[in-house]
Amino acid sequence: MQVQRLSHFGLCVSDLQRSLAFYRDVFGCRELSRLALDGAAAEKLLGPPGA
Repeated sequence: MQVQRLSHFGLCVSDLQRSLAFYRDVFGCRELSRLALDGAAAEKLLGPPGA
């Protein structure tokens, strides 16, 4: 089965630049937008305290 289209996905990574390069270079993905959260909003969405 071949993936025809992917709407979106989100990942928590330790090295953003390295991860962006990997998904771009290996899978041909491109970043269209970025969600920037911090503090209480990030903790509520992501779960781990201090996110």
